[in-house]
Amino acid sequence: MNILNSLKKFDGKHTDVLEQLAATAPRDESALAQLLAAAEHDEDSIQVAATWVLKRWNDEHEPIVETCAADLVRLLGTARHWEVRLHLLQILSSLSLPTARIAALKKPLPELARDENKLVRAWTYSVYAAVGDRQPKFRREVCSILERAEVDEAASVRARIRQIRKRYPWAKS
Repeated sequence: MNILNSLKKFDGKHTDVLEQLAATAPRDESALAQLLAAAEHDEDSIQVAATWVLKRWNDEHEPIVETCAADLVRLLGTARHWEVRLHLLQILSSLSLPTARIAALKKPLPELARDENKLVRAWTYSVYAAVGDRQPKFRREVCSILERAEVDEAASVRARIRQIRKRYPWAKS
């Protein structure tokens, strides 16, 4: 199956072609490699489409997504389109990140927490919390980050932080 051809059919708005691809593409190493390559494509719409499918698979608890956590962290550091960053953050917030990848996240997260897009900022805090949950030594730092965000951030971002605090007992203020 040529996944790139299917991704090219995405018009940037209507996800029916992506829903069909997510449902019918084989969930194997070859398809995963094609999606990861497409996530680095020159065209933003193809990057968005590829990460949308990866996110759908992750939402459906597809185990193969977990195997590419290192690739997703790497992509997050280079992603320029806000929807690509959002999809990657949403995926990473739910994965069991390897310790080596957690260190790699420490570089892009502060920049993403200052992103102009509120959704990107909100999900950046979710990834911070996921890092703190997996690495207790970062919890104090994450709690400080969340506290500052509750003062400075937009209401929609603060709502996300409230959800984070409900999910992670250690993150309660």
